Amino acid sequence: MTPIRNQKKDKKHMPTPPSKPPRHTKYLNAGPFRGKNPDEVPLSIDQPRDPNNDSSDSSPSSTPVVSASGSDEEEIMEQEEIHDDGDDGNDGNGGFNGSAGLGGGGDDDDEEEEEYDEGNVGKGVGGDDDDDEEEEKEDDEGNDGKGVGGDDEEIVEEQVKPTRRKDGKPVAESARHIPARNFLLEPLRGGKARGEPRDGCEVLFGYKGSWACTIYETIDHKNAVRLFRRQSSYAKMSLWDLKDECESVKEIIENSALYTAVVNSVIAYDKVAVSSFSERFYGETHTFFFPFGEMALTPDDADQILGLPVEGKSTNDKFKKRLSWEEIYGFTERLFGWDQETTYGIFVKGKKYRKKEFKLVDVREMFAGTLIREKVEGLSDMQCRNAAAGYFLYTLGSVIFPESKGNRVSVNLLQLLDHLEDVNNYSWGTSMVAHLNCQLSTAFRERSSQIHGNTALLQVWIYDRFPSLIKDNIDVKINPEWNKTKPRGTRYLYTGCQDKEQKDALLEMRQKLDNITAEEVVFDPYKNDWVSAMEDVVYYSGPLFYPYGFSMYNPMRIMRQLGYIQYSPVPDYEPRFKHKLDNCESDDSELVDVYEPEPKTKHWDDRHKHDSKIDISFWEHVNEGHQSTADYLEWYERFSHPRVIRIDPPDTQRSNKASSSASTSDTRDDSTILKLVRERMKIIIKAFCCSADKGEVIEPERYCKVKQAKVEEAKVRKARRMEKMLIPKELVQVKAVVREAEHQLVKEVREVREAEVEIEAEVEVEAEVEAVCLSEEMFL
Repeated sequence: MTPIRNQKKDKKHMPTPPSKPPRHTKYLNAGPFRGKNPDEVPLSIDQPRDPNNDSSDSSPSSTPVVSASGSDEEEIMEQEEIHDDGDDGNDGNGGFNGSAGLGGGGDDDDEEEEEYDEGNVGKGVGGDDDDDEEEEKEDDEGNDGKGVGGDDEEIVEEQVKPTRRKDGKPVAESARHIPARNFLLEPLRGGKARGEPRDGCEVLFGYKGSWACTIYETIDHKNAVRLFRRQSSYAKMSLWDLKDECESVKEIIENSALYTAVVNSVIAYDKVAVSSFSERFYGETHTFFFPFGEMALTPDDADQILGLPVEGKSTNDKFKKRLSWEEIYGFTERLFGWDQETTYGIFVKGKKYRKKEFKLVDVREMFAGTLIREKVEGLSDMQCRNAAAGYFLYTLGSVIFPESKGNRVSVNLLQLLDHLEDVNNYSWGTSMVAHLNCQLSTAFRERSSQIHGNTALLQVWIYDRFPSLIKDNIDVKINPEWNKTKPRGTRYLYTGCQDKEQKDALLEMRQKLDNITAEEVVFDPYKNDWVSAMEDVVYYSGPLFYPYGFSMYNPMRIMRQLGYIQYSPVPDYEPRFKHKLDNCESDDSELVDVYEPEPKTKHWDDRHKHDSKIDISFWEHVNEGHQSTADYLEWYERFSHPRVIRIDPPDTQRSNKASSSASTSDTRDDSTILKLVRERMKIIIKAFCCSADKGEVIEPERYCKVKQAKVEEAKVRKARRMEKMLIPKELVQVKAVVREAEHQLVKEVREVREAEVEIEAEVEVEAEVEAVCLSEEMFL
């Protein structure tokens, strides 16, 4: 198929328009004009800097570098100089483990790309070449700025003079959300962090570098606010409308398992909900931590919300993370009909070499619009298949596995499309859940400022299970066109503004989540739609794979989501996969968890076997949906960090005297304190078994007896549960047979004893008769 590309405007020598702030402001972070906006101080270069001297940006120099100037022409010339110097940036590598996502350098086309603002969905951003503008906005997503819309100043890709973190290390551009040192509490002795679990972080070994730890170490949690930016999956897919494709291409795409994810991932991004729940996700367990226990994304969620299949082979099966050039040329020839020269020309340009990536805008320009092309020149069946393969690759990079480079897609994903008939054979649902879990794990680190993955899945999951959080939210509405025959991905509509900062809304939701109870949560919203065919996946315990990794899934942590009473495991319980703590690593930008045994796709392939599934024979069905055993919370709080906001005792309250912006009053939330006090009073009243309205008084002796009875009752229940867990089904049946035989034997013994008694009685009677006879004979 002949590639069709629009001719892009050569912006290499085009000056930055005066009405738009310059993209590179690193020179404003040094010297007498530090902290000034570009529009406040016009600058000119009196003497060019040495490009090989990186320290010239931050170190003082006797040579005049910047000076005030009233000439707009000189200002534009300076902006052009800085623009040309921008090629010294990185090669498009993401920031910290893909979290920071800094934009690429070394490529003139990359310099044209900017952040894609979700607020411009369905609207042009100016100019005649909409695709070029869309490309510009997308690539700048790695910056930590506020977008290009409105009057906000853009944050640039170049390194600026950083501030200092709490440990003295420099703060990168992607970590500006980290509170300054004067907002933080003094470090504890011994390197211990506040809010550490009681088990010494044996489970949450990466707690110290997490965002939750940063919030807990902040004097006032209101000074630790982080709202995630995100790539716009729906905005990208809306640019490739199937209405512009011919019937043959539409038939191939609509019959694919990937298309249902495109149709159901259309909800607008709710940054408050996603950012709030990301504060509570721990990559060590791949679950969310709440005051009442754990919850997690399950394969069933991907099926119910996005309609993705969860049965099938793993996308990680035989997946190569590094393809040779010969293998790449083979894939592009079979899928797109390209020769080697065409393929090499499409690759993203690097500083020195081509990168094994395609720009999404290039893929769309080459294959979209087959309806017009068919009418003009006609299309063969192979060309239609090529266009469908291009659409699938575009979908993988935009909806299924969106990464920090939101405007690019790796050529490695072509392995999942060869052949097109095999696309429906993959377990896309588990693959998307695993990918989103790993992205949440990275986003939970302190320095992360972006979140990737299909956030529509997480967003609808939040709305379905936490209705109390959206009850009074006017931005979340039920879609009147949705019905129960459709996946739940289109059930809700989010109409909130994308440009508002919404810090107050984030703080409010953080407080609600810290005070939420199990009674306010809908653990199993699909209980009426669940089918038994899902058992092999729902009760599977082990790794869920995506092409570049995996996440761990353990149903025993989320029993309430499966319709059972949540209980704590027995003391000798050992999960099938355990952390190899000596090899696990974590810092403030990434978390690396290593398991023993090493997870392999064979574990997923053997999911139908009994050893790969949890034995639920001893599980008890839940009545009200939120039930748990009496000892569960005690076990859970031993290793968890259930609340994000720190509440200081009255004698340890302190205020931030170092900052004039911080309040000197109590930083705790009144509603939080009041609710905790009420809970403690209810516990005390219940424990002492007294009722004020009935005139009862506290009786210590009665209290001790009741408490002892409850402890004994709990021990008996736990012993019974342990007995059920330790005895397999076959032994239970044998035990029943033995018990029945024992009853029969006892019955027979009882009958024998009764017969013996009767015989003894008869013998005694006969003896008495003989004695009487003898006495009569003697008398005669």
